[in-house]
Amino acid sequence: SRDYMNLANGIYLDSDGKNIIYTNDDMTVLEIVELKTREDKSIEHGPIYSAYVLKSTGEILYTTLSEQLNAANRYELIKFNPETGDKTIQAVSSPTFYLSPAEDKLYFICNFWENSFTVDLLSFATSSIFNKTEDKDLEDIKTVIIKMFDLDYNFKGDYEEYIDEAREIYTNVSEPIPQEALENKLIDFKRFNAPLPSNQKEASKPHTLILNTLNINRDRASLSLGLFYVNSIEMVKVDNKWFIAGFSTHPDSKEIIEIRSVVQKHLNDIINGNRKEALEYWDTEQETDFVKSQIKIIDDFIANNDKYTYEIGEIELWNKNEPHRVQKADAATGARVKIIIKNQNNTVKYKLTLIKSQKNSFEINSWSADPLSISQYF
Repeated sequence: SRDYMNLANGIYLDSDGKNIIYTNDDMTVLEIVELKTREDKSIEHGPIYSAYVLKSTGEILYTTLSEQLNAANRYELIKFNPETGDKTIQAVSSPTFYLSPAEDKLYFICNFWENSFTVDLLSFATSSIFNKTEDKDLEDIKTVIIKMFDLDYNFKGDYEEYIDEAREIYTNVSEPIPQEALENKLIDFKRFNAPLPSNQKEASKPHTLILNTLNINRDRASLSLGLFYVNSIEMVKVDNKWFIAGFSTHPDSKEIIEIRSVVQKHLNDIINGNRKEALEYWDTEQETDFVKSQIKIIDDFIANNDKYTYEIGEIELWNKNEPHRVQKADAATGARVKIIIKNQNNTVKYKLTLIKSQKNSFEINSWSADPLSISQYF
């Protein structure tokens, strides 16, 4: 029989016979294990893209994300000496590389085949040829998404500090439909004391950014990040700078048109004092607290019709069985609608939720007057 020894729990990257380097399952920490003593220590906390041990010197080479997210060279190549702990850092434009057999050069994999980028390991100098550059809008959009994830997962400050950083990423717009990503993020922070509620976070910040779909139409862009909690994103360009305007708002979808029609009919019934029609979505003979609360809200609206005016605000599409918005509009099983109610000089926002019925159409589900609930479906 053979005996086996467990040295580390993670993904093996490389070894020189003296040390093993590995990373955890989500590729966010680089670890080194000395084989003789079995001492385990962390080298880097951050996304790890490529990592090698130089067999000639024992030094470790790896790439991670820089703090300079706006820069074209937003990645860092780091040479680490495990004996002294010293690091030599070089800014690079791509995070993925392979090592030459002679261990004298690093060859980086660029975005385009027309480009090349190498690093001389003796001098740590770079040599590059860039015959093709990324579209400026695409580069800026990617930067905003990376900054969004960085703020969501790494922010440790207070609300006032968060406001300043959020305003660099998010905005509110009224055309072609109301979209309020900035307002929603600020409300979320007030409610959860964090950029994201815990049930809407991945296990870690996404390791790589992949745009499943991207459509840029002048000053608007729609993109999908795939099956993340934050997935479908609407963006706008204001003063030549891109911002996130909405999450799963799908402004051009037939689902948004249908929901606005259902909500407008419901509001018209309220405005016209059609109490029976306005309450048709609830079994008013039930004596539950929920039904009583819905009746009270509708009755208050009707009683104050001479004072209140109503507008349909932002609509987000959700999957009511999952804790996140939807990637595609036709997959929505629920919707969150902001209703803007004005009373002379006062303005308040209610949340109106809808669910998709067995008839495959959207129906009113509930009203909520909680001002901290309007950014979330649940």
